[in-house]
Amino acid sequence: MRFFYAGGVFYILDEASREYAVAGAIVSQLSFDAAEIEIEGKPFMEYNDIIYKQVTIEKPGYEVVGKLDE
Repeated sequence: MRFFYAGGVFYILDEASREYAVAGAIVSQLSFDAAEIEIEGKPFMEYNDIIYKQVTIEKPGYEVVGKLDE
């Protein structure tokens, strides 16, 4: 899978629609000023309008799960 990066967000190209979609890339750490938020009772982190969830796959990190304006 090939990731694209622009404006602080990782994207993938959806081959069917030929449009870019926010990708589930995993980053090892977030900026010190990322904010903890809650969506539907679940904890997430937000930085620059990008939403991340904490994951542990081999080692801890944060997965991109969407944007606040979606």
